[in-house]
Amino acid sequence: PHPLLIAALGMACTSTTASTTTTTTTTTTLREASAAVDGGPYMGAAINAGDLRGDSSYADLAAAQYSLVTAENACKWATISPSRGTYNFNDCDYIYETAKSSGQAFRGHNLAWGNYNPSWVDALSPSEKKDALVEYVSTVAARYPDAYAWDVYNEPVCDDFPFAAAAGLEICDGTEDGLNAIYKNSSWYPDVPDALELAFTTAAEALESVNATDVKLFLNDYMAESSTGVLYASKADRVYTLAQQLLAKGIPLHGVGMQFHLDLTYSSFDGVAANMKRLGELGLEVHVTELDVSCSLTASTCSWDDSDAAKQAKIYASLLQVSQSPPAPTLDTYHHRPPTPPASARCRSAWMSRPVPRSNHGA
Repeated sequence: PHPLLIAALGMACTSTTASTTTTTTTTTTLREASAAVDGGPYMGAAINAGDLRGDSSYADLAAAQYSLVTAENACKWATISPSRGTYNFNDCDYIYETAKSSGQAFRGHNLAWGNYNPSWVDALSPSEKKDALVEYVSTVAARYPDAYAWDVYNEPVCDDFPFAAAAGLEICDGTEDGLNAIYKNSSWYPDVPDALELAFTTAAEALESVNATDVKLFLNDYMAESSTGVLYASKADRVYTLAQQLLAKGIPLHGVGMQFHLDLTYSSFDGVAANMKRLGELGLEVHVTELDVSCSLTASTCSWDDSDAAKQAKIYASLLQVSQSPPAPTLDTYHHRPPTPPASARCRSAWMSRPVPRSNHGA
């Protein structure tokens, strides 16, 4: 990637302490740096609807720095349909329309997830859940025909990394039935065994009904970024296997989102490159999603100084280099709270989302 883009990415990060916040600004924004590169990626951020409405500095920074936006929570099921049979699109619509008016791409997050669902969904019978899933996905997907992409199904794959159980995550049960060995128990599985496939086919049909067949449909998950390493490799293999299975069935899967919640010890860049390559060889795009680099994945608090900020910037730059070889038009950021990030020693302005390879799904 162009050195200007790497420099802008690193300099846009914000370092924080317990008592002060210092923001380093550049004359070149992330959006401008990317636009200056031939085939440069989108630069994006997760946007909070309340802050976008109520904080002008937040809105100004989001418009200046980012060419793509994702709704942090505004387009999730619990926000849009908190009670059965009702829809409230106010926040999701606001982010979508603001993005359009600012010349930004809109990435939807998400249509189906095992978490963050309203209680009425979990109370349904299996057959009612299936009907509700079809109705909801059809309604929401068709409402946003100009979306760039949707995370159609979020975090379906079970976990087995060392501290997964301690973190309260769903552990793979080890059976080899083709489902329990991959899927985690959730609002949808096992009640609706084909929920993931149904969500993708329903979304595709809804978008076709409004002549929006260019919208990209993604599976999004965490801790599956690298094909090497004890924390990532086995889940990365399960995500890859699931993608193979879906494609073999003709399910309209266009790409895989990798969330990238990292800390300062991260170094599995070769494994990331290999994992992106094999997914790209399936004809899929890869979006590096929700990237944040914290001081620790396990500690609730930790110290932070300029040397840590330098390590953080180096990880961002390394991932940018990996994700942009070959060049691709999307780099999407997530969980950013401009202009002042939380005092957790994170620069949340860089989850990177990029298609691999570009020739399969150009922007």
